[in-house]
Amino acid sequence: SLRLKIVFTHTDLIDIVYSNTEGTDIPYDVPSEDDVSEASQTICGKLFTEMWSADMERGFPMPKGCYYKGYPGGYRREIFLLFEGKSGLRKDTTYQLVFNGIVREDNTPPVPDVVTTNGQFMEIFPMDDVVARPYEAIEFGRVSLTTE
Repeated sequence: SLRLKIVFTHTDLIDIVYSNTEGTDIPYDVPSEDDVSEASQTICGKLFTEMWSADMERGFPMPKGCYYKGYPGGYRREIFLLFEGKSGLRKDTTYQLVFNGIVREDNTPPVPDVVTTNGQFMEIFPMDDVVARPYEAIEFGRVSLTTE
C-alpha cells in the first residue's frame, strides 16, 4: 500500500477539524483511529469533504482508508490517506483535497502569533510501501497560504 501523509505543523495556528457541519475539533488522542491497521474509508469521510482530480478519465484514486495522529505538545497533527499498491496518485496530475479547518490567532502584544500570506503551516509527503519502506517519502512539499 502507498500513503499520502499531510502534516499540520502549527496546529496552534491552523488545524483541520472534522468534516461535519459543526466543524468539531479533532482530539489529539483517538486510539481507535491512529494506526495504519485502523485505516478506513469512514475515517476519510470524517476528515475530507471532497477529493478531486484533474484526471477526468480516472478521477481521484479511491483511498483504501485514512487514519490520523496528533502531537499536542508539539502542535502537530498527521493525516494519512492509504491507497492500494499501484493505484495511488499519478505523476503530472493535479489533485485537490477539501477539508474543514480553523485558524487560531493570538494578537496579544508584544509578539502576535498570526497566520500570514506565504506562511507555511503544512507539509505533504507521498510515501512508499507501508510494509517494505514505512518511513520512506518519495517526495516532500511545503504548503503555503496564498491569502490572509
